[in-house]
Amino acid sequence: MSHKELQKYWERCLNYLKTNVSEQDYERWFRGLVPISFNEATHELILRGPSRYYCEHINKHFKETLYAIAFTVFNSKEIWITFNYFVDEEKNVSTNDKIYPAPVELKVNQRTKHVQQIEDTFDSRLKENYTFETFIEGESNKCLRSVGMAIANSANGQIAFNPLFIYGNSGVGKTHLMHAIGARYKRNHPNKRVLAVSAHEFKMQYTNAVRNEKNNVSTGTINDFILFYQTIDLLLIDDVQELAGNKGTLNALFNIFQHLKMNNKLIVFTCDRPPATLSGIEDRLISRFAWGLTEELGQPNQELRRRILESKVRQDSLNIPEDVITYLSSYVNCNVRELEGLLNSLIAHSVAFNRNIDLAFARQIVHRNLHTQHSPITMEEVIEVVCEKCKVTQSDLISKSRCMPLALYRQITMYLAQKYTKMTAVKIGLYLGQRTHATVTYAITKVAESIESDKNVAKLVQEIEVALKR
Repeated sequence: MSHKELQKYWERCLNYLKTNVSEQDYERWFRGLVPISFNEATHELILRGPSRYYCEHINKHFKETLYAIAFTVFNSKEIWITFNYFVDEEKNVSTNDKIYPAPVELKVNQRTKHVQQIEDTFDSRLKENYTFETFIEGESNKCLRSVGMAIANSANGQIAFNPLFIYGNSGVGKTHLMHAIGARYKRNHPNKRVLAVSAHEFKMQYTNAVRNEKNNVSTGTINDFILFYQTIDLLLIDDVQELAGNKGTLNALFNIFQHLKMNNKLIVFTCDRPPATLSGIEDRLISRFAWGLTEELGQPNQELRRRILESKVRQDSLNIPEDVITYLSSYVNCNVRELEGLLNSLIAHSVAFNRNIDLAFARQIVHRNLHTQHSPITMEEVIEVVCEKCKVTQSDLISKSRCMPLALYRQITMYLAQKYTKMTAVKIGLYLGQRTHATVTYAITKVAESIESDKNVAKLVQEIEVALKR
């Protein structure tokens, strides 16, 4: 490796060191290190320090941190780090004869074995049943499924969809798709490190790291936490909206994101809303969420619901008549999770009452568990019924006017749209005059509270609901 290339790599090491050690330690112990050479054949990095004591201190207190960063930056299967220093500072002489003896060298042999042990036992935390084989393709998920396959099949992180930010309502299959990407990527690249983690778990791990640092525990510190995540080749974080307001955790995620992205590692997030509508998360992270591809995973239509049920029946060898599957997929407008839960409930009742599943029995159980409707209610229908009942026009409803009672009618429309159409708050806002996600969520909460406290509002909402269900 040329000196110019070495200097470039070392600068990257220093940049990572800045974020993993205190400013005082960085200035005192790392600014004085000079890269001498890196042998690509033997994987040996030689660093020169100003004195023996200086090098010994780094080896004693920052060995693991320096090794992990160099291991990542030089992207080498193994690495030796050797210090040398000036023997006679007055004559400015250094010699490889005075390279540190074995106890102070960072031995690659020992470290490599340690890394291999981690790889052999590394738990990716992927759910076995969440694969592309069990993720049924339909109109609402076709784009994201194709993108997920492209990510899983990519040889490195140099792909336009990195990071991938998947958002959508609860129960539409975001977590399933995320784990499917991880499972396929791990199958294609068995030596790569894949990790799936919920935002809550990520937050708790960071909290434990902070606690360890405060208690002067030598391992499991914030640096260890960040360095661990910086070794991941494909990082999958579920429900990222749960990190909102956690400044320390978000700062750690920012450092991890920067490192992974810079090193062409892959990142997938899931969320219940698009990045631009997230509150409690700083702009620098939100902008990075949107660097790759942001895409909504929509509600399954009738055809997809049917295919999901058929797949579940085949997979579990269930005896479900065709007309029952048709009934469930046609008349039950719900998300994937609720649909599968309903099927499980039907099977459980069949076993409990020792009764075969037929259409009459299915209808009976469905009415116990879930509101059904003969055709899905659309946003257009909600608007039409609200306008009819409240004696306003559609133009009034989507106007910028905040006058009462028009503002209330608009809020009721948002509330009913969220309840019956399962549309995202973002889409509801777009329908009603380009309102923001925050405006829609506020309206939904406001109407729900008014129904409990205001009889007139409760009566009006009830009348509109009755009209919608006809």
